[in-house]
Amino acid sequence: MTVGSLVLRPLLPAPARVAAVAGLAVFVVAGEFGLHRVSLPHRRKQVPTSVINQGSRFGALQFGYEMGTGMRTHMPSNLPYIALVSTLLITTWPQALLVGLGFGL
Repeated sequence: MTVGSLVLRPLLPAPARVAAVAGLAVFVVAGEFGLHRVSLPHRRKQVPTSVINQGSRFGALQFGYEMGTGMRTHMPSNLPYIALVSTLLITTWPQALLVGLGFGL
């Protein structure tokens, strides 16, 4: 369970949360196979190469910060939304930490 989900979980019973994740997964996978062209909201800017070229450590740190916070992130796919909604609605604290660790790596 994540901090953001403390508001969402009490509003929906467990079967409804699982159904919401499953519904989103079907929608996203259908889009990946070209059955629709709907793109979920995201920033449509990429982190410029000038950020990466600012130096070995600072540039990498700023690049990671901008990607991780969504300040400038181009997502060519809706797949990350499955992980986001799953983490918000159905994961435990240890699972949520593993999701964060996986994203960070």
